Amino acid sequence: MSSGIPIHPPSFLASGGEMAQRIARHDWAATPLGPLAAWPAHMQWAISTMLHAAVPMATLWGESGVLLYNDAYAAFSGQRHPQLLGCNIGDAWPEAAQFNRHVVKTVLAGGTLSYRDQPFVLNLNGRAEPVWINLDYSPLLDGTGQPAGVLALVVDTTAKVQAERQLKGEQERFAQLFEQSPSFMAMLEGPEHRIVLANPGYLRLVGNRPLLGLTVAQALPDAATQGYVELLDRVYGSGEALTAHAARYVRQAEPGGPEHELYVDFVFQPIRDAAGAVTGIFVEGVDITERMAAEARREALARFSDQLRSLDSVDAVCLAAAETLGRTLKVSRAGYGAVDAAAQAVHVHHDWMAPGCDPLAPVLHLPDFGGFLDDLARDESVCVADVRGDARTRDRAPALEGLCARAFMNMPVVEHGQLVAMLFAHHEHVRKWTGEEIAFMREVAARTRTAAERARTEAQLREVNESLEQAVAQRTHELMEVEAKYRQAQKMEAIGQLTGGIAHDFNNLLGAMSASLQVLEKRIALHKFDNAERYIGMAQGSVRRAASLTQRLLAFSRRQTLDPKPVDVNRLIGSIEEMVRRTVGPGVEVEVVGAGGCGSPGSIRRSWRTRCSTCASTRATPCRPKAGG
Repeated sequence: MSSGIPIHPPSFLASGGEMAQRIARHDWAATPLGPLAAWPAHMQWAISTMLHAAVPMATLWGESGVLLYNDAYAAFSGQRHPQLLGCNIGDAWPEAAQFNRHVVKTVLAGGTLSYRDQPFVLNLNGRAEPVWINLDYSPLLDGTGQPAGVLALVVDTTAKVQAERQLKGEQERFAQLFEQSPSFMAMLEGPEHRIVLANPGYLRLVGNRPLLGLTVAQALPDAATQGYVELLDRVYGSGEALTAHAARYVRQAEPGGPEHELYVDFVFQPIRDAAGAVTGIFVEGVDITERMAAEARREALARFSDQLRSLDSVDAVCLAAAETLGRTLKVSRAGYGAVDAAAQAVHVHHDWMAPGCDPLAPVLHLPDFGGFLDDLARDESVCVADVRGDARTRDRAPALEGLCARAFMNMPVVEHGQLVAMLFAHHEHVRKWTGEEIAFMREVAARTRTAAERARTEAQLREVNESLEQAVAQRTHELMEVEAKYRQAQKMEAIGQLTGGIAHDFNNLLGAMSASLQVLEKRIALHKFDNAERYIGMAQGSVRRAASLTQRLLAFSRRQTLDPKPVDVNRLIGSIEEMVRRTVGPGVEVEVVGAGGCGSPGSIRRSWRTRCSTCASTRATPCRPKAGG
């Protein structure tokens, strides 16, 4: 046939699929390859091998690169198939013409080429779109061993590349989230818990130490000694996640270095492979130290306020303030002192100390410890993170460190423009003070000053009150002594008045005794003993009456030893009535009214009766005597 199309396909095209049939039907005589029947054996073998391949393959013949391909390549070509068959490669893929010319030239010169994920923009389905292809080119030799064509292996990797790029994008986004996450994260591998990933939050948590490639026990010995490696072992062995809240972690970034107490919420999540075996642990958590500290400060202020209500001395107030500040801020020392601005000195009332710190001297000369007094006088808090680095304290750093004050805060108390007191906190290691800690200290200082002034005022009032009570008691005692002396003087005056009243009675008694004794003496001299008993009895009666009168006089003056015994009160009072009348004189009216039941049982049933000396009548109530009678 003039068309060069064989009636029966040659044997090398047998079982070659759809493309074998198309190759058999194609008019090759119009191409540089010539009629199909005239194709040499090396060409037939190469095309047969290509047609039976399951992967996309093509052959490019001659310098123009006449294109033949298999069924898999046809599928790759999209809507460009079947027009590509028999075209020069430059015409078949004009968007990659330069690339293909380079391939043909290189391979026909005996070279090979290989590309992985080679990007192109091809029109496969009616529109230009990016594709990525793995390409391998090798020469096809003729009977003399010279390159006559190019064998091309074509694998579309677009889906893989796009998936990888998507995965890479997701990984980048994850990495960005991992890096920027406010929580701390770390990835541990293997039973020894080797750290393969750690975000900035985790690095900050552990003190920015070298971590990657080290096990937790190697990188974080402080965490290991606190039992965290044992927890990781338990999670890895059991495959069960562990969640903890407000867990305490004392960070010590270097052996013998300062310790920092932290609190964290965290989860240890086991990571499993496709078979379900645990291969690592994902660590994620949040540092809640500041939140815990804020709660501690609020609770401390509440307790401090309650405590102040029951304190009644300045020393007790200052001690409570120092202890509240020291324990809440976890410093080495805290205290309160009154400031003598003129002497540039602080008088330390009380200071609280952590173990290892010595007590302060009672008075400290502030300029000996730095140039910050003017700041305090301006009511500015002085917060120094490192005394060796601050210009105000650099020259006095040794003196401050001797007070456990590598870092310190001084909070002034200013009244009416005058610095009157200060609250201080010392820390033996470098420490950056937070705004919340400064505000807490300022509040404690203000409450301390108020409570101290209240306690001082109350103490002064107590002193004044005690002094006044002592003065009143002393004056009362003096007045009582004067009154007692006055009463005794009155009694003595009354006795003096009584003496004149009863002198007559004593003279009468003594006269009676003297007369009886004189008569008795004369009768005895005359040896007349009859009636002697009578005269002796008369003398003895006078003596008894004189003794009775003396006893009543002593009782009235309260100088006689008391001899308690039952007494008839009405009779006793009646017996001294006359003596009282003589004592008080005629200017005072004396009225005696006896009471029933004060003497013998019989006296209960009768009224007291007395005889009026004026009218000689017996009446329940005596009549009033006349003046002078």
